Amino acid sequence: MIKKILAVFFVAVVGFVLVACNPKDTDKDFVYFDAKVGTVNKPEDPEKEGYRFAGWFRGKAGLTWLEPEPVTFPFETDEKVRLYAYFEPLNSKTVNYSRGETYYTSLTTDTQVILNPLVYDYSHEDQMISDLSTSLYATEVDWELAIADGVADYVGDFSKILAKEYSIEALDYQTILVGAKRFPYDAEGNDFTVDGKYDRTGATQVQRTKWRYEIREDIFFEDGTQVTAHTYEYSLKQYLDPDQNNTRANSYYKDADNNQGYPIKNAAEYFKQGTPIDPEDEESELYPELDWSEVGFKVIDDFTFEIETFEGMSQASAVGFGNIRLLHPEAYAASLDANGVNSTYGTPQNPFVSYGPYVIKSWDENQRIVFNKNYEYVYRETINYKSIVYEIVEDIAARMALYQEGGLSAVGLISPYYEEYAENPNVYRSWDGYPQYLIVNYAPSKKAENPYEKPAITADPRFRQALF
Repeated sequence: MIKKILAVFFVAVVGFVLVACNPKDTDKDFVYFDAKVGTVNKPEDPEKEGYRFAGWFRGKAGLTWLEPEPVTFPFETDEKVRLYAYFEPLNSKTVNYSRGETYYTSLTTDTQVILNPLVYDYSHEDQMISDLSTSLYATEVDWELAIADGVADYVGDFSKILAKEYSIEALDYQTILVGAKRFPYDAEGNDFTVDGKYDRTGATQVQRTKWRYEIREDIFFEDGTQVTAHTYEYSLKQYLDPDQNNTRANSYYKDADNNQGYPIKNAAEYFKQGTPIDPEDEESELYPELDWSEVGFKVIDDFTFEIETFEGMSQASAVGFGNIRLLHPEAYAASLDANGVNSTYGTPQNPFVSYGPYVIKSWDENQRIVFNKNYEYVYRETINYKSIVYEIVEDIAARMALYQEGGLSAVGLISPYYEEYAENPNVYRSWDGYPQYLIVNYAPSKKAENPYEKPAITADPRFRQALF
């Protein structure tokens, strides 16, 4: 038997990003008070029309991941301290944020934008939907480990990396809870955490056929509708709806033809019901009808649900399921045609209803799309930009021209513009998507007759090293 011999090279793809300089805010733009040395008592709450006062902070930005809680009064200080009032808008959609608070990016006119998690096609759509959704779990820098290893002195400290004392690779990451109250747990209640933290190595080893999820009770769609376990059930049911035949259904079932989806019990059978078992056979029998109650999803209570699989699924995969994007039940149902087959959800006519970091302020498909920060998001302190603006431009040349006019925060550089910006101090290297790989197959052909003669150089390790 001839074994297939493959050489795989992983190539870190580095993009070049040209970044604009934003204007800096001054203290004239803020409400603040100066505390004197000694005991500092709580001052009177300031007021701002259309906003709610949310506390005093040491940083101008107010509530951020670097300062996740307001100052507690009274407190003692041996030096003068300036504290800043932090306000949150009552309706973020009505606010026009300043350039310094806004990230400007662009899309070309030929770019599809469908913000429907059931049928989107492209990575930019996925990112935009992500900005409008609350995942159960996410990843973050493991700052506790970074501080222990001396890579950082405090949460958010990148100074030693910027000073080139450490590589960015010295920072490790951890999986954290966002929309969930705990990590997926098995029938015995084990969530397999170590010292309260998710064990990402162990999570790949633990296999179960039932995983339970507990979600927070303070997640809401932008119209005030609460996200519950029933919302998860409704959304999964739409993904797998046999009449809609949604393209992203393949993430939530697994069978011989689709081995990358989650192996949810009877999900494939539910999705394929009424279709030919053998599509190439005109007389093929059809998959039998199957009731939704047979699918491996069970609501335990309003904020707990269970996934059952037909084969063991790791806790790591169970965490991945927590990234399922949800649909607003009433809005999605209203977006379906009379036959319940085609949907306009995620378009300017029926926009995606947010339950995440941002809300859609406006959407003119020929000019711009504006996202504003959602101040009801459970981790709003982690969202730095108060607005994201997608300018719609004709082509790459128009994008670069808009950047040169100061209309964009950053642009990706492509080869025609390398020379022009080669010496520009605002050019930075950035990861561009996932690492890519190159496969070199240097095994002999399996054909007995007229075999393909592969160049001998492919078997030379020096050649493969040169490619890398």
